[in-house]
Amino acid sequence: MSGEGSPSRKPSRDISKSMVALVVSCAAAAVLGAVSYLPPYLGRTDTVRDVTPGLLEIGPGVRGVAVLGKGATASVYLSGIRIERDDRILTETVRAGAPVSAILGTVRRTDSGAHESVTQVLNNVRITEARILPGVATYEGIVFSETESLPLRIRIELAGRLVRIGISVPGAAAVVVHLDPKAATYGIQPYLPARNLRLGTWWVRAGAPADKPLFRTILHTQVAVGPGRAPRAMDLSHMGRHDIHVWASTALLTISPTPIPVAH
Repeated sequence: MSGEGSPSRKPSRDISKSMVALVVSCAAAAVLGAVSYLPPYLGRTDTVRDVTPGLLEIGPGVRGVAVLGKGATASVYLSGIRIERDDRILTETVRAGAPVSAILGTVRRTDSGAHESVTQVLNNVRITEARILPGVATYEGIVFSETESLPLRIRIELAGRLVRIGISVPGAAAVVVHLDPKAATYGIQPYLPARNLRLGTWWVRAGAPADKPLFRTILHTQVAVGPGRAPRAMDLSHMGRHDIHVWASTALLTISPTPIPVAH
């Protein structure tokens, strides 16, 4: 009986193998098709340099809370920089690390966004001076590596309901802003995809204006990034930080709070 049963099962095995092969082939074709239709703002991980924040040093008399007015404050401590309004956090930089890095190198635009070529990274920050005026807090110092340093200015300004953070590093090819990671960081179309950007690297679509929000976070804020002429990228692929790459010697973050939903 067993000898007669074996031949009768062989065709079904062959059919099963054929079906599996067909499914695998179809899946592979679907993946290739999807890749060929990736939107132009989606960047490849290897097109954006991983810039790890270094040390943050703060000089005497700089640490503390700057009152900007209308309930807005800027706090600068060794733990980082935090912007609040009416006891609500609007944004904060990476914990216990440099809030900014500078890049020397070049960037080349591509069909998928751009490609960075980095020759040197200055990822340590020393803030030595603070000037607090009504509505404006300005911090000055340097961004440096073991071999080179460049001047740094961070200007935090209240503009109506908005807060602007301007970062200037004369001599840098690009500025990287290291933000503390926040859940539910979603892109805003048409310059970034309307999806959770976590664990990914995304180039901002060329032509995005400096005053148009590019992403929103769980803090119920929307963030625009300038200048508009500069290639810009969002790197959320690393644990413990969200990096914004701006290929200019200045970077401008405009933060606009949105209403917090009322629970019913």
